Amino acid sequence: SLKESMRVHEELLNLAFAEEESVIQRIKVLEDELKILHKKREDFCLSKKDEISLLLAKRRSLARLEART
Repeated sequence: SLKESMRVHEELLNLAFAEEESVIQRIKVLEDELKILHKKREDFCLSKKDEISLLLAKRRSLARLEART
């Protein structure tokens, strides 16, 4: 019947909307995780730059000491 067909169609639409909402929520979770990962990567890069700067300074100091001897 037409009523039954409409009811089934409405139910399918409800399921589609629920699935869309689920996908939207999952995207939000993934975007939040991605922000955290970008921040971690940035922190690692800054940390590595600091370590490289220290290492280069030590090498320069060592080179100066070796040049004196």
